[in-house]
Amino acid sequence: MQSSQFKKYSVAFYWSVQTLTTVGFGDQNANGNPYERILGVSWMIVGVVVQSYLIGNFIGILTSFDGENAIIEQKLDVLKFYCAKHSIS
Repeated sequence: MQSSQFKKYSVAFYWSVQTLTTVGFGDQNANGNPYERILGVSWMIVGVVVQSYLIGNFIGILTSFDGENAIIEQKLDVLKFYCAKHSIS
């Protein structure tokens, strides 16, 4: 009885993690023992963490470029204002 309950919960947990991590329902799944499911869940979580880290760093790089451009534009506006005020062409 205890083993049957563990199997049901491990299958349910595997299904929920597989669904939430958007790994999908391909032809490869953990139909074997519960330890296979636990290993599968672990690798799915590792994959999501690595993917999130890489996407976060990529977005950070893109936003830093935008921030640098904004600073340059602000400095150019100050220079244009200075040149217009002092009649410098």
